[in-house]
Amino acid sequence: MIKLGFCIPNCTMGGVTRLILTMMNAPVDHNIEWSGIAIGSSYGFDESTAKQFLRYCPIYAVDDTPVYQNLVSIVPNACQQVIDDSDVINLWGYMRSSYELDTADWHRKPMLVVAHGQCKWTTMNVKFSINRFPSEVIPVSVSQKGIECFPKQIQDDVHVIYNGVDFTRCAPVKPLDIDSTLIGYIGRITRRKGVLDIADAVYKLGEGYRGLFVGHDGRDRDRVLRRFAEYGDSILISPIREDIGSILASLGCLVISSPFEGGPLVAIESWVAGCPVVSTA
Repeated sequence: MIKLGFCIPNCTMGGVTRLILTMMNAPVDHNIEWSGIAIGSSYGFDESTAKQFLRYCPIYAVDDTPVYQNLVSIVPNACQQVIDDSDVINLWGYMRSSYELDTADWHRKPMLVVAHGQCKWTTMNVKFSINRFPSEVIPVSVSQKGIECFPKQIQDDVHVIYNGVDFTRCAPVKPLDIDSTLIGYIGRITRRKGVLDIADAVYKLGEGYRGLFVGHDGRDRDRVLRRFAEYGDSILISPIREDIGSILASLGCLVISSPFEGGPLVAIESWVAGCPVVSTA
């Protein structure tokens, strides 16, 4: 049994946290035991996501806050706690050092380094992780293009493992009762994901069309909501929810408008649910 632990910046619901949960929920004997998750901050802390993680392993952090609602164990160094309890560690999402990251002993254990995308941001994440100098680097990419995010000297060693999905999430429970053609977006509601372009396009489609944005707020929440308000009742907003199949069954299509993505899980989930996808390249 291999003990695998994760060190990530926060416990918000996003692509990487959904991937971790998909692995944890997989009904297969993968010979992996989840040893713990270290989070760097309380930003975007999602109670539902945390409770799902806690079914499998503890969550650690350094600084306590009421936001955690007693779901997180406070330790002197969360990353070191995960390193000590794991056979292999996965460090992802960091591009800046901190006292916690700099004082953890990364050299002791092998590190699983995953390219979840294929852009400059992913390259910086991969570089930051490798520069912790673990005892061994296990390089993985979710796409062929993502291999280019690794240093040239180890690109031949990168294993490509394509994203998978939790099929049970994609089955509709109860489709929405909305008398309009819904154009959907599922993910982080922020300008960086192109959500304002979607809202503008839906508004221009005119009567009979509405945009449904499902997800958690980004750092520019107030500015995005002010822009959404300009479109009146043509824009609907819903918090993230687990019965994603019910959302997908209600959409005319799902739109992914990000300037760049790796292998977005929501696209695969949409295909599984039979929902058309309109996406940027």
